[in-house]
Amino acid sequence: MPCEQSLCVAPVSHVLLVLTSQCWDARLCDAVRDKLLAELPLGALVVDYTDRLGGAEGGRPPRRLALAATVAAPASWNARQALRVFRVEAAAATDAREEEADAALRAKVGAVAAGAQVLNWQARGLADADCAAVARALRSAAARATCELCLGGNAIGDAGLQQLAPALAALPRLRDLEVWGNAFGDEGAMALAAALSEGAMVRGAHMCASANARLGPAGRKALQVACDERRIDLVMD
Repeated sequence: MPCEQSLCVAPVSHVLLVLTSQCWDARLCDAVRDKLLAELPLGALVVDYTDRLGGAEGGRPPRRLALAATVAAPASWNARQALRVFRVEAAAATDAREEEADAALRAKVGAVAAGAQVLNWQARGLADADCAAVARALRSAAARATCELCLGGNAIGDAGLQQLAPALAALPRLRDLEVWGNAFGDEGAMALAAALSEGAMVRGAHMCASANARLGPAGRKALQVACDERRIDLVMD
């Protein structure tokens, strides 16, 4: 749904909307978010090309567009275009769930030390249920200096990597990513490839994605193409 047309429809009866906020200025993005939160029912889904709609609260009682998943889908300009899937949720419920998940993550990996350049979260029992909290941790100010991120030897599957991959863009110095020995397949790999194509990791970086038994030809190809585009050294077996 393009531009100002988004403000001229009544979405109350819809349970799924597909938007294109990459074309909008900040004013329009804020206005559309406010309208959606005021009129969409709880549980409604919004699919968008960017994550600009997430985070802020609106409506009465307060609601939020919570990121439910990130998927890669073909578009005319990009065979691995990332799409964000948001769900309309009560803000209080979202806050409580996020606080609980963040505490569970800290119990596994500890708190992120401000200014730390290495996050070694290897073999910490991380699974899909932890990945939304991992993404929030990576987007925090404390993680901004991260250069090396090790998530190897965990149990991160497709759904988890789809949530986690867009957060890599919040690490402007990331030059080494280890995702070996996890449980993701082609869908997770395509989400990671889409994040790389959009600028995650610095050029000339290193990434290891070996020992992922569920990773098939399509996922391998997507990762290889994205890494070649960004001159990222990719290790796969």
